[in-house]
Amino acid sequence: MKRVELEVFSDEGNHWIVRSAGRQFPALVIQGDSFNSLRVAVRRISQRAAVIGDEALIDEAAGLLQRFDERLAHYEAVLREHDLDLPYVSD
Repeated sequence: MKRVELEVFSDEGNHWIVRSAGRQFPALVIQGDSFNSLRVAVRRISQRAAVIGDEALIDEAAGLLQRFDERLAHYEAVLREHDLDLPYVSD
């Protein structure tokens, strides 16, 4: 783990907007439990798309779910590396 300075544009609740050194644009900070909730919603959309049978929607939802899964897997791996508990129950 390293410490860096951040420019904080907003720190309202769970809606932080920050910029790290060397970056042109600020980043949105999403808490792990909030991100997991978004991923669950994307998974549900993906499942419903499959029921409807809309191939384009199925592909879009699957691609989005894959991106969420990759980010969440990275988040969980980093927490494990630092012996931190997940802020949610992993499915």
